[in-house]
Amino acid sequence: MASTPINPNSFHAQVDDRADTIDEGRRTNPYGPARDLNAFGDETPLLARYVQIIWRRKWVIIGIMAAAVIAAILATVMATRLYTAAATIEIARQGENVVEVDSVQPEVAGADQEFYQTQYSLLESEALIDRVAEQLNLVNDTAFLDAFNITPADASLFENIDFNRLTAEQKEDIRAQVRDALAEHVAISPIRGSRIVGIAFTSPNPALSARIANAWVSAFIRSNFDRKLESTRFASEYLQERLDELRNRLEQSERDLVNYATSNRIITVGGGTNADGESAGQSTIVDANLSALNQSYAEARAARIAAQSRLQGGTTPEALNNATIAQLRERRAELNAEYANLLVTFEPEYPAARALNRQIDEIESAIAREESRIRSSLQTTFEEAQQRESRLQNVVSELEDENLDLRRAGIQYNIFQREVDTNRELYEALLQRFKEIGVASGIGPNNISIVDPARVPEDPSSPNLITNLLFGILAGLFGAAVAVILIEQIDRKIRTPADLERAVKLPVLGVIPVSTDDNALDAVSDRKSAVSEAYMSVQTALRLATDHGFPRTLMVTSTRSGEGKSLSSLALTRSLGRAGKKVILVEADLRSPSVHQELGFKNTHGTSDFLAGEDDYRKYLHRSDDNLFDAMSGGPVPPNPAELIVGERFDRLIALLREEYDHVIFDSPPVLGLADAPLIAEKVEGCVFVVEANAIGSNSVQSAVSRLSINARRIYGTILTKYSAGSSPFSYDYTYGYGYGETAPQQAI
Repeated sequence: MASTPINPNSFHAQVDDRADTIDEGRRTNPYGPARDLNAFGDETPLLARYVQIIWRRKWVIIGIMAAAVIAAILATVMATRLYTAAATIEIARQGENVVEVDSVQPEVAGADQEFYQTQYSLLESEALIDRVAEQLNLVNDTAFLDAFNITPADASLFENIDFNRLTAEQKEDIRAQVRDALAEHVAISPIRGSRIVGIAFTSPNPALSARIANAWVSAFIRSNFDRKLESTRFASEYLQERLDELRNRLEQSERDLVNYATSNRIITVGGGTNADGESAGQSTIVDANLSALNQSYAEARAARIAAQSRLQGGTTPEALNNATIAQLRERRAELNAEYANLLVTFEPEYPAARALNRQIDEIESAIAREESRIRSSLQTTFEEAQQRESRLQNVVSELEDENLDLRRAGIQYNIFQREVDTNRELYEALLQRFKEIGVASGIGPNNISIVDPARVPEDPSSPNLITNLLFGILAGLFGAAVAVILIEQIDRKIRTPADLERAVKLPVLGVIPVSTDDNALDAVSDRKSAVSEAYMSVQTALRLATDHGFPRTLMVTSTRSGEGKSLSSLALTRSLGRAGKKVILVEADLRSPSVHQELGFKNTHGTSDFLAGEDDYRKYLHRSDDNLFDAMSGGPVPPNPAELIVGERFDRLIALLREEYDHVIFDSPPVLGLADAPLIAEKVEGCVFVVEANAIGSNSVQSAVSRLSINARRIYGTILTKYSAGSSPFSYDYTYGYGYGETAPQQAI
């Protein structure tokens, strides 16, 4: 029967157009609704996957680790012995003051961290490195130059390096190399949480290491003192300039004060202290005269008031206290008494009475004359006091006017005086500070002390075998990890059932171990072999994959040839035959048939003949040696296998075989590169995909399953063949049952 030829390009385009139909093959659950393949993923724990990779690449890891350890040992043996000498110092924020004089720089220069970070930077500064090199004269130190292989650019011209004979460029080159060697081999190690700092130097010469470490400490202490002295020197120079300037200003202000006082005749007197012990200050002569005249004027005014009061009074105290007047008054009283007694007897005209009356009048006249004399004296005293008061008042007025003039002139005088006082205070303060700095520069506070000087080391600090071995192990682990990652990225072969499930998202129906027999067919024929038991588990899984048991028509295929699909087809057919089923194995790989070779009959006629037009298929059947199943060989290789498969004859063959047999198993061609397998997958009930362990990459398997799933009605799962139990440390679940009962009886669990 003629058939229409198939264009491979159009077939692949058809496959691409039907990519959206993969739901039937990918979302169908072969074990029932309890398991959705959309959610099916790799259930292997992440740690277990890593252990599998490590186990699989154990020899790569062991080799890299061994090479790294050997390299570390060789590096230790061949490396130059280095000796480290360490000195420790204490850096305090504030040193002990020998004298109570503050230094120019404040000892607390900020927060602790800033201060100590500054000190650590100073310990590593180029200035300190140059100081150490200069202090030890390292450019001429043969031991140092030999230890670090320091030579000028054209060292071949000199057998022994003489620094004085070198050119300027060579000298600078030597200095640069010395600086680099010092900077590279010194280690500043502050002890966290303390003020202790370690200074270590490493070189091939132990004595040289100790000498440089101690020199580093002494150079640091000297540089610290030098910085303080330098700051003190700048301060002294500045203060000296300021003192000279203030001295000149003080002298000039004093001259201005004297000249102004002379021109304005301002003469000051006084000073000393007052009654309260405070300074009385200075005053002018006018002030002193005015003060004295005011006192005299007050006294004169008081005397004038007192004289005026006595003068204006009726009886003055002088009259009352006058003895003459007192006697006269006493005599007058006696006469008045006699006159009164006489008038008792006689008349006033009585001569005796008249005589007494004349005496009384005379005494009255005498008292009046005496009082008049006293009043005249008081009048004179009053007039004199009044005149003195008037004179003093005139003088005070003149002095007050003069004092006001002096006050006006005193304003400018006081300005000059204040300028003199200010300049004098500034000068004295700066002079005192200048003297203090002079003392502090000679005895400054030291905040750096040596805790432990460096001693000549007895044992080398490097190379350290233990450290190098640890480093070698770490480097080996890192290198092995990188190598394993690269190998795993390049080598994507499927090795374990977990790899297969992760690659195609299909269940693994069975894991077929590597046969220990030379002939795999013998292992399949032996019911007690691990291979036979494994295929029995595959048959069981397929029987549970549908609601009617084992599929009636089943295609077995693979990504490429040689993966075990033909052997798997034969094993499943034999397993069904042992179960009492009437089953036939059909060779559907028309391009490279192999069933006849495995069963031992000729391939003169077969499937290709029926597809080409022959109607009697029974004449192409062969019975197996163990009489368990029938087989149909592929027949002659046709020039157009895909055209034969896509035709109606293949559907007719399936229908005829289904009527006579319980199960029909097709040994299909591989998927990649051919159109045969997807065409057959459209016609059978379901497919089983065979993958050889440790032989094919996951990308190829994924591509093949993707192509097959576009046409296949259903892909029940995969079979992993030629699996070695030793390829994974977690192979127990896959291999335990296959050999169970073959050796000595196991103890009950």
